[in-house]
Amino acid sequence: MPKEAKMPDLQLQSDEPIKMAEDDSLERQRLAHSIAGKILSRDTTSCIVIGIAGPWGSGKTSLLNLVYNELHDETGKKKGILLLRFNPWSYSSIDQLIAAFFRDLRSTLGLIDKEELAGKIGGALEKLAAALIPLSLVPSLQPAAAVSLVISPIAKMMKNAANSKPLADIKDDLNGYLEEAGIHLVIFIDDLDRAEPERVRTMLQLIRMNADFSCTTYVVAFDRDRTARALSTSLGVTDEDGRDYLGKLIQVSFDLPVLETLRLKIEVAHVLEPLFEIIFRDQNLTERHQEMMNAGFYKLFDSVRDVKRFANALAITMPLVWEEVNPVDFAVLEALRLKYPNLHSKLYKYRWLLLNESRGWEEKLRKVMDQNKHDREGHKKAYAELLELVPERQRDVIDVLLKALFPHLSRLTFDHSPWESPPDVSWSRNRLVCSVDHFDSYFFLGPGIQSVSEEELKEALELTTNRNKLGRMILKFDEEGKGSELLRRLSMRAADLTPLQIETVICAFLDVSDFPSRWGHADRNPEPMFTISMYLANLMSAIPQLDQRMDVLKRSIETGKGICGVVRFVKSILSVRFQGEAVIDEANLHIIRQVACKRISETAKSGDLLKVPCSASVIYRWMEWDNESAKEYIVSLIETHSGVLQLLQSFQHSEGNYSHSRGCIEPSYADLTKIIGKLIPRDNLEQAAARARSIAERGLIEENGVERELNDAEKELLEGFARAVRNLNTDETSGGETQDV
Repeated sequence: MPKEAKMPDLQLQSDEPIKMAEDDSLERQRLAHSIAGKILSRDTTSCIVIGIAGPWGSGKTSLLNLVYNELHDETGKKKGILLLRFNPWSYSSIDQLIAAFFRDLRSTLGLIDKEELAGKIGGALEKLAAALIPLSLVPSLQPAAAVSLVISPIAKMMKNAANSKPLADIKDDLNGYLEEAGIHLVIFIDDLDRAEPERVRTMLQLIRMNADFSCTTYVVAFDRDRTARALSTSLGVTDEDGRDYLGKLIQVSFDLPVLETLRLKIEVAHVLEPLFEIIFRDQNLTERHQEMMNAGFYKLFDSVRDVKRFANALAITMPLVWEEVNPVDFAVLEALRLKYPNLHSKLYKYRWLLLNESRGWEEKLRKVMDQNKHDREGHKKAYAELLELVPERQRDVIDVLLKALFPHLSRLTFDHSPWESPPDVSWSRNRLVCSVDHFDSYFFLGPGIQSVSEEELKEALELTTNRNKLGRMILKFDEEGKGSELLRRLSMRAADLTPLQIETVICAFLDVSDFPSRWGHADRNPEPMFTISMYLANLMSAIPQLDQRMDVLKRSIETGKGICGVVRFVKSILSVRFQGEAVIDEANLHIIRQVACKRISETAKSGDLLKVPCSASVIYRWMEWDNESAKEYIVSLIETHSGVLQLLQSFQHSEGNYSHSRGCIEPSYADLTKIIGKLIPRDNLEQAAARARSIAERGLIEENGVERELNDAEKELLEGFARAVRNLNTDETSGGETQDV
């Protein structure tokens, strides 16, 4: 998306039916003209019912409006045409429905020029209404309801019902009056399918059996399936019987033509024109748009109403996330939300499937330890469950759309593991929903609590020339629980950074890496520091020239203030490979080790090494890279009482050993002894144990020239270590494997 692109002004779309021919974008005017022409050319006085069927939102009311306008225009040319519009959805009970229908009918027929004949028609209508309204319902007409009825004599007529004419005679009289008047009455019935089942049945029976007047044409708009279902419910019959019943009531029936996909595309393009203007200015967005359109995006819309609902949703939701999402992906997801809300609500819960994430700590641990591969069949089953949330006729379309949105899903159809290829770096840069960076924003309408927003990432990128300010920002984010996320996002933008900016990012983190915050020091969880060091290695690998890369690497190690971060970083540089290529070639590996060991040695000499939360890991790595120097440091350390206690406390709070069932655990005294026993000779180990026992027995220790009492935890640590050394034989000291610290 162009950097200067601002959120387009998407306007809310009115869902009102069109009223004028000039608003007819679906070209239904020709159909309206044909229907109106057939009504006008009728040469019979019998009643006829024309049904216009179509699903909700297909434009039935708009077509009625166009037909009404055609006939209304003819009333000025040809007298005797009377038009009436009636909506049964507006009334809450059957008696109100019947009374209102005859009220409107009498009001319309009162327009007849012949006053005496109009009076006779009105009287006949009152009698017919009184005969049709159920006797038990009349007392419920309170004054407020009665005011709305023009048929004032109903109550009197009910009192004299026994003396009134039979219903058939009343209808014969009324039909004679209508034929004598020489009029053509056209009654439009809309929203029939929205009424309650009993009112639907009443209205249709009224039209076909009781109000089937001479010289009358009904034009009824309805959803065929919904109306048939309402009839079957009201009559207590099957849906098939309901459809048969409906077919007998409607004499002339046709369905609205299915909208062409091309016409719907035009409607979508029209309402989203401001958004498309931005999309088509950016090649990435244009290609993404074309991919989604080819995947069947337009097939999510069945009507113009669907298009307008979609446009209105985008007008409200897209401004909330404009800076966080890819507009094409967001538009597709919004269309899915409106069309299939159950599917949309499940997508976030299935993020582990869509984004290739582990579902829990145990699965992550198995993956790290390479004990088990992903449950591929389980993933295929979960995806099948998602597709079952949509109708079968649309599953192919949804399948293609979801695989276009989430590329990992496409690999489920192959025999190899769908998780062999890593996420594409461009996914994050283009803010796609398939990127971990932006997934939450599509569903929360904003970044998640532990997510880094685009605005925050932009601020961090601007600080990649200011080491101190960036370090403070990283530490602040770490305190909020999203420090590692910020570094991950920066690593994803490595290709956009200069070598100097990359060096600034690496050094800014190394400067604050020893702070005991959320980096993984406090809870002995190695994962955050491990993954962060991988992000830094990824940044380093983005520097194209090896000599330049080496210069940045050496300066970062030499000047980085946090020794824990430095050691983790160097370990990643020495071991990690990106796309099969090592960050540093074999010839330069020893140089990097020497620079790192020099930093560790300087920290040890200053007395700061045992003060950092991951000192045991640093010492263990030091032993791996320069065994003699590390051993010399440990041996000199245990020559003093305070040195023995500090060493034990440091290793006690190391990351410990891996347990297959519990993950990382604190080492036992035996494990502690084995770890230290690998660093120093057996004689020195026994010397350290003797000194530990002596300190514990005295209960006092001297630190910086001041003597103090040991606390219970310190005594227990010293005594436990001494016992473990006493029980340790030579084989245990030299043999057995301990998990890397």
